[in-house]
Amino acid sequence: MKPGSKAWMMFMKKLYCFSEGILIFSLVAKFLLWQMPELKSPIIVSLTNVSIMTGVFNLAIIYLISMFEPVHVRPDWAIVYPQLRGTKEQKSTKTKK
Repeated sequence: MKPGSKAWMMFMKKLYCFSEGILIFSLVAKFLLWQMPELKSPIIVSLTNVSIMTGVFNLAIIYLISMFEPVHVRPDWAIVYPQLRGTKEQKSTKTKK
């Protein structure tokens, strides 16, 4: 997969969503443990801590990888929709009159 290709974009989209899901799920579990102290056990607390760290590290790595993605080029919509050509010129002549 080459950065900027369609396969790369789909992979990164799924990776973003997966990492965000891990992070959100672990944060919700952590908040539930604060609200219900009877659920606190060393195993559950350590699992939530590990999942939060995993989610944050995944996002940090993803953001470092996405730094090398090529910049999105805006398409020229005047090619697709010819009626858009000259709209700036028409607006400037209307304001001068």
